Amino acid sequence: MYMTEKQCKDLNEARLRVPRYLFRAFSASSRGSLEANNALSIVPDDPDWLYQASGDEKSTRLMIEKHLMWDTTHRSEFTSWTSSLLCALRHAMRKLYYWSEHESRVFIAVLDTSNFAIPVWTATALFDAYGIRRLERKLERHYYLGEYLVRGGISSANTDFRVASLQELRMEGLHEFLPELFGSQHERERGDLACAIRDDRDRLCRPGAVPKTLKRSHIRLSAQLGGCFAAQGRGSAFVSAVAVALLAMRKWAHLFEADHPAKVELEDKICEYLQGLEFPETFGGEENFSGLANAHERYKPQEAVQFRELWQNLHARRPTENDLIVEVSRMSVRSASSAD
Repeated sequence: MYMTEKQCKDLNEARLRVPRYLFRAFSASSRGSLEANNALSIVPDDPDWLYQASGDEKSTRLMIEKHLMWDTTHRSEFTSWTSSLLCALRHAMRKLYYWSEHESRVFIAVLDTSNFAIPVWTATALFDAYGIRRLERKLERHYYLGEYLVRGGISSANTDFRVASLQELRMEGLHEFLPELFGSQHERERGDLACAIRDDRDRLCRPGAVPKTLKRSHIRLSAQLGGCFAAQGRGSAFVSAVAVALLAMRKWAHLFEADHPAKVELEDKICEYLQGLEFPETFGGEENFSGLANAHERYKPQEAVQFRELWQNLHARRPTENDLIVEVSRMSVRSASSAD
């Protein structure tokens, strides 16, 4: 990958807006098959990623264009990720039903980007930095909102990421939590990924979506599904991240209404159920969707925006270590008084 000093500066500035957790769906039909995409490592199909700089600006621009247009006949130094768990799940569903891949061989990966040594580039920033020309209905900048390209390979030996199969997620209740993804046969077998995601978004979390009542069973299911991303009893930060990302995919009654009195009660209910899980202290960068034309609003990953908002609110409401010490002391005093 070639970049000028200005391109390097622009891309690194955009790197500051990369969210902490990104998602990816992959399977045997992904670039490099399961040999290049698995729980141990995820690597692109172009070996030039091993070199810090390769090619020239023209060849780099062409590679970005071909990658963004899903042209797998052209090798790429990138792997694609998204800030939207909904996008990753819908892509996984397409692999299962439209491409007829077995659910045990379709996977969702979650990547922690807090290590700034990982070269994660915002797709729209690449679009701008390399002056990519739009192709109507094929290569439009707004198609790539919430998409991130990781240059080079990542390995579980030095990068924090987790992988779970679609089969595991279904066994743990994905169908029950998100029945909309498993609707009619026509809905399940949709091949038009971008349109399907926008329609899901309209039903689940955009302003016109019909709110559902958040019940304890929903929170339990979200934590149960998040548990698929724990590794050997570790990685509870991934569990909480996936649980909150799942909850943020839907418009729950009052949960995202800033001035509603029930909002705090709902957040406390979630905190109570997720108690004991690790919550990261930082959330990564905040995505910037300002200036988006009204005609492109449906392309904005509203669920990713809600993920960050809900996560920050829950983090602020969780008791601190001092609060827990005080509460334990009070319980001890009450217990001693009862004994007397």
